[in-house]
Amino acid sequence: MAQWTPLEIADAHIPHVILRYGMDKNKKDSQCDSPRLISNGVDKVFIENLTLRGIHGVYEFEWKEPQEFVIDISIETDLSRPAKSDDLADTVDWQPMYKIAKEVIEGPRISLIEKIADTIATRILQNEKITSASVKVRKNEILDDGVPGVLITRTR
Repeated sequence: MAQWTPLEIADAHIPHVILRYGMDKNKKDSQCDSPRLISNGVDKVFIENLTLRGIHGVYEFEWKEPQEFVIDISIETDLSRPAKSDDLADTVDWQPMYKIAKEVIEGPRISLIEKIADTIATRILQNEKITSASVKVRKNEILDDGVPGVLITRTR
């Protein structure tokens, strides 16, 4: 019988998980290792389509009334511990990310959506459990034929 060695396969549908399986050369068939999941620490917590209203923009007509901003936030962190513990203290809670975005959008006027996205990402990265933050900001009401926006990623 052929001797098998451990094999690692990256799951195409779950890029942050590696499935390790195989058979130890020193074990009989009945003692074959069972499949197990191993996290490589690149898990994500996200909020999508967060819709908030604020007064931001370069042009004077943008300052008269609050306009709609749609925000997507995605952070990278290791979620292996909270996945086992089922304890909120072990994870990166999405609620502080929501509060940061809300404070920025409802706060003082900022001219560029690039600065809005950077401000949100920078504040989110103050949480040391987070290794990377991506923030997409769109202005849904500014164009009749499309939706302009920016997507930035900041890494620790």
